Amino acid sequence: MAILYPTAEEAGLTCAIVTAAAKVRDLNCKYLAEGKGAAVTAHFGPDGFTLCDPNRAGEGANKVFQKIYEKAI
Repeated sequence: MAILYPTAEEAGLTCAIVTAAAKVRDLNCKYLAEGKGAAVTAHFGPDGFTLCDPNRAGEGANKVFQKIYEKAI
């Protein structure tokens, strides 16, 4: 019998990716409305998920690189 549903681990990863994508979308829409470029991205790595917002460069590295999740999922 085939497994039709994701495991809890797989579902957690999917939710984390969707959360990161929504944050990127919201910020990029905001910046586009302000006439800025849509440069916000998310980085997924062994140290977790990080939001990269170069529009906040004047506020320091901790604002440019914001952790969404502190560990890999």
